[in-house]
Amino acid sequence: MTVMVSNSSINYSTSDEEDKVIPVKQDKGSSPIGSVFIIVNAALGAGLLSFPQAFVFAGGVIRGLVLEVCLAILMAINLVVIAYATELSRANSYQQMIKRLFGSIAATIVQICIILYTFGSCVTYTVIIGDQVEKLFELLPNQLYLQWYFDRRIWTSAIAIIFIFPLCLFRNIRFLNWPSLAGVCSCLYISIMTFTVYFIRDSQNRTATQFDVSDDPSWSAFKFFSALPIFCFGYQCHLATVPVYAGLKKKSVPKFVFIAIAAILICFWVYTLTGVFGFLTFGVTVDPDVIKSYDAHNTLVIIARIGLLVSMITSYPLLAFLGRSPTDEFVVQTIRLLSIKWSNLTILTVDTGKTQLFRLQLISLCWFAISLLLGVFLPSIEVVITPIGGVAAMFSIVYPGFLIVSYAVGARSRSSLWKQILYIGFGGVVVYVGSFIGGYSATQGVINLVVPRNI
Repeated sequence: MTVMVSNSSINYSTSDEEDKVIPVKQDKGSSPIGSVFIIVNAALGAGLLSFPQAFVFAGGVIRGLVLEVCLAILMAINLVVIAYATELSRANSYQQMIKRLFGSIAATIVQICIILYTFGSCVTYTVIIGDQVEKLFELLPNQLYLQWYFDRRIWTSAIAIIFIFPLCLFRNIRFLNWPSLAGVCSCLYISIMTFTVYFIRDSQNRTATQFDVSDDPSWSAFKFFSALPIFCFGYQCHLATVPVYAGLKKKSVPKFVFIAIAAILICFWVYTLTGVFGFLTFGVTVDPDVIKSYDAHNTLVIIARIGLLVSMITSYPLLAFLGRSPTDEFVVQTIRLLSIKWSNLTILTVDTGKTQLFRLQLISLCWFAISLLLGVFLPSIEVVITPIGGVAAMFSIVYPGFLIVSYAVGARSRSSLWKQILYIGFGGVVVYVGSFIGGYSATQGVINLVVPRNI
């Protein structure tokens, strides 16, 4: 996921700012085209690399496309639902919207989910950096890359410490807005490259195309569900919906319908090109990071790897920044609870410049150190994407489902009885689907850590 932290009209504040209704500060507001771009920018990212594997899990091209289309439609509907809820709550952030509509407990759950999601994304970026470094070193002559000083763990740590960590210490990283667009450009390039390489391969190297792998001994119907968290992680842009809608010029829900459809369609074609042709190229042998499956000496692939490295380096601080604010709030709330017994801790909750800066930098240091430690030792991005895909289902499916049910039973709904039943039924199904994906992803994430998957 690539995120624009802020611009003239969008503020990604994670603070709920109690229950005050504060209008979004904006110069002129963002245009519909600009809003589409911001949502696409928020969605496209590391999840793209695992889409070919998602098609393997789904059982082939046809099953994968059917599943992706169904989820893409659901994601578009839920974007509109969140926009409508933003209109009602006049919120500036996702967490603020949930608090105003569902209360503090639900907002705290969202706060924890934001922390888990952004932290998991940072770990994913670290693993991807290691993957690309490892493959780039294969270009060295005489298998020089096998020497200990070219170990991916050493170079991943060096790149992270030199380039990423200093950026994580800034209080404001607005200057990374435009460099972060490298993430979108890299995704577009990878999608086109996957499509191109499939058709320009030498005929003698071309393997038999498999549109269906359900007959393959390594595939089982149970694996079908493993595609769900990957799709959810890829299409997760719903955290950005609230500030995007709040900052929209002449905003209205009908106008946002077209914005949501356009954004999801762009993401769908980028993801589908990569997923389908990555799957057709490598079949069941495709790596969770599809770029690792390609020949290290292919010029098109080398460009993709370098672009991906730049993308991950600029995207990591943005996700760390978005996770740092709710983490700081959570730490302050926890310290205030503990200060009931240990009163000396209250000094750490004072929001003076130096105290807050100390907290933020300490959080940044711990965040970076733990994510780097996990990133250099985890075997693949699949281990991370599966559980955080389940967390993404909370933002993109579960809470929108609750919003639909709340609309149907609330005082604001003036629909007829059969429409209320329809809304409640649909919302209930949406909540069930999201909860299932979340539960399955958590379980599968533990299994992936204990028993590495071989497909």
